[in-house]
Amino acid sequence: MADTDPVENPNIYRAISKRRWYVAAEQRVLSAAFMRREGERGISVLKRDGCSVNVCLAGLGTCEGEFILETLQVLALGLSLWDDEPDNPQFNENHAEILGLPPYENPREAEDAATPLAAMARLHYDRHNNY
Repeated sequence: MADTDPVENPNIYRAISKRRWYVAAEQRVLSAAFMRREGERGISVLKRDGCSVNVCLAGLGTCEGEFILETLQVLALGLSLWDDEPDNPQFNENHAEILGLPPYENPREAEDAATPLAAMARLHYDRHNNY
């Protein structure tokens, strides 16, 4: 795996697959948006934005929009950010993963790790203009 270059990718984007990840009245991202599920290696992110009402670059069936985070802030938390492997059959040059988060099955650890990510994330795009 190759490190995601923070100079080339100063921001990363997290697709919003669940509307409940964001509290619009408070303009606050919830830690649930950054919980790693068991069996997952990391949290999926995109290196470039470009989602639209008709296209979800993350390939989700249901996509509510995306959050934006500064790459260097994520790395400053001691987490890793890795590009997809080119030899992986599911390779996507726009996809990376945040690694180093405990799985959701360790609730206290998962919450402690996800909270700073949620605090630094902000709404970048609402695909339905409903927030």
